[in-house]
Amino acid sequence: MSTLPQLLNQIPQHIRDGQYPGPCMWSAGIEVSPDSGFTVVDDGIPAIRFGVYTSGPGSNLLDLVAVTVGPPRRVLTLRGIGDLLGFDNFDHADITRATVRLYRSPLDWLAAGGDGISVCDWFKVRPLLCRLPGLICDDAAHADDVYQRLRGCGPMPRFYVEQGAAA
Repeated sequence: MSTLPQLLNQIPQHIRDGQYPGPCMWSAGIEVSPDSGFTVVDDGIPAIRFGVYTSGPGSNLLDLVAVTVGPPRRVLTLRGIGDLLGFDNFDHADITRATVRLYRSPLDWLAAGGDGISVCDWFKVRPLLCRLPGLICDDAAHADDVYQRLRGCGPMPRFYVEQGAAA
C-alpha cells in the first residue's frame, strides 16, 4: 500500500504546482457522505483532492474529486458532477472518431499528466464511453473490467491494450 507522499510523488510536478489546468491538488482528510460525496475534515480518511475543470481557455472549477489513499481506494466527488476526467480528450476523440486512452484510476490519469480520460462515476459516464470507437486500456484485465461495466449500454467501443493490440 502506497503512502500519501508516495502517491503524490508519482504525479508530475507541473500538475502538483497547479499548472494543469489550474490549482489542482492537495491532500486532506475526508469523511464519506451518504450520497457518495465527501466533506473535508481534520481527522478523516487520507485522500488526494483535485479539481475538475471545464475545457479550454479560461477553465472554471466544476467539482472536486477525492481519491482515498486506500484500501479500499474510492473515488468521490464533492458536487457529483465531475464524472469524467479529461473531458476535452473525450470530446476530441468523439468528434474525430479516434480512440482515447482510458486510465484505470484518476491517480494514474494525473500521473500521466492529464492525458486521456479517467472515470469518476461509471453509471453517469457509460453512455458517453459507448459513443467512442475505441478505448485503450492498461491491460487485458482492465479492458475486461471496462467491457463488463459498459455491457448493455449500446454499441460497444473496440478495446485495445496499451501496446495497441486488440483485447
